[in-house]
Amino acid sequence: MRKFVWLVPVLLLGCFVAFGEDTVVKVEEKGSTFLTILSHLMEVIVATLTAVFAWFVNWIISKSTLDQATKDAILALEAGVEAAWNELGRSFKEKSADGSLTAEEKKQLRELAWAKAKQVASSGGVKVLGKWGMEIAFAKIRDIVTKRNKDKAAIKAVEVPGTPTPA
Repeated sequence: MRKFVWLVPVLLLGCFVAFGEDTVVKVEEKGSTFLTILSHLMEVIVATLTAVFAWFVNWIISKSTLDQATKDAILALEAGVEAAWNELGRSFKEKSADGSLTAEEKKQLRELAWAKAKQVASSGGVKVLGKWGMEIAFAKIRDIVTKRNKDKAAIKAVEVPGTPTPA
């Protein structure tokens, strides 16, 4: 709602211009009341359309900036996941008897990925990560890990002609 705060003064200014003494379009004193009202109405419409156009341009600019910051945050999380895996994940997996990670190890990896992402992120990405908080970031990290594991499985499943297949 605070984004629209600037719209109120613009509309008030438009009304003051339209109904004030110093109007842009002057109608003769002897003219029709209908023409006077119509000229004031046109000024209000022009002022309103100007305000709407300014809001639309501002919205487009903020939308593109937000999208870039969100992309930066996601890229930072992906880099954080990769760094956490390289730093701790491989050793956790090798130490495990069955090759799976415990809940505590997963938590450590998520926290490390979060910390690495904040280090790598741009200023816009850091703002987005701050707005998301740890819960949303952890959910996104979980999505990144799931996608990463599916991609690894898909790569393993591809058969290359002329190579022996494992039994």
